[in-house]
Amino acid sequence: GGMRGKRAAPGAAAGSGGPAPTRGDAPGDAFGAAVLEEEPVHSYVRKSVLDRLRAAVAQGKKIAAADIEVLTDVDGAGDDEVLVPVDLRVRLERDAAAIAEETRNPKRAAESYLRAAELFALNPEKVAKDQRPKPMTAREWRVSGG
Repeated sequence: GGMRGKRAAPGAAAGSGGPAPTRGDAPGDAFGAAVLEEEPVHSYVRKSVLDRLRAAVAQGKKIAAADIEVLTDVDGAGDDEVLVPVDLRVRLERDAAAIAEETRNPKRAAESYLRAAELFALNPEKVAKDQRPKPMTAREWRVSGG
């Protein structure tokens, strides 16, 4: 234990150019303890759309609400289209303000889904690979019952 007071000098982290320091070095720290306390919530999204959104976010391009709808519209995916698992815990932690912000600014929703993909890849629970959802085609997803 022991109290760790927040007595860092003002602007101590400024000018470092890097991201703000996270607590500890555990790989899940960027997601916050509250998110990681939750059980994984797996869902599938369309890989081609996720990749497109990742590029759009990286390039600072405008993202439309329709892009987010297409991302999650696995029913609308062609049989051979690849679906990839994401961990939606990061989205379930949102408050009403964050959800409203996503509605106004679909880029926030895109970033949220990209974080969900990152969290899935991170696998903080260290679940065995053969017990985790795998990428699959939309046809396989439909046959498996979604």
